[in-house]
Amino acid sequence: MKHPRPIVGQEVLLASGTQFYRLLGAEAKPEELTTMVVTAVGNKYFTCCNPEHKGEQWAGRKFNLDNWLEASGGGSASKLYANSQEWIDEQDSFVLAKEIHQAFEYGNHSHVGIEGLRQIKKIIDAAKLEKT
Repeated sequence: MKHPRPIVGQEVLLASGTQFYRLLGAEAKPEELTTMVVTAVGNKYFTCCNPEHKGEQWAGRKFNLDNWLEASGGGSASKLYANSQEWIDEQDSFVLAKEIHQAFEYGNHSHVGIEGLRQIKKIIDAAKLEKT
């Protein structure tokens, strides 16, 4: 997903650690996200802090402009979202993709039929064209 360039002072939502990876149903709740405020925007990164911890040395965190993932060498599991709906949509997409994968696992596609498979192929092809 392409994110717009953040603006200093903009509120964003942080999913950190296990929140980022909890993808199923009732376990994942958008109200558990942490509100952060954009404090600086550069050419490659931007910085956010939790307004409750403003002024504390560790409060500022650096994120990549292109994907809003935390910029750290340790493979961080933290990601920012512009709003809670964006987070909900991402969680839904993971769940739907998993369900679709399971429906076709081990070559099991007889329940769909040839016309259904052709429609699915058209949707996939259209999505590929949108990315280019």
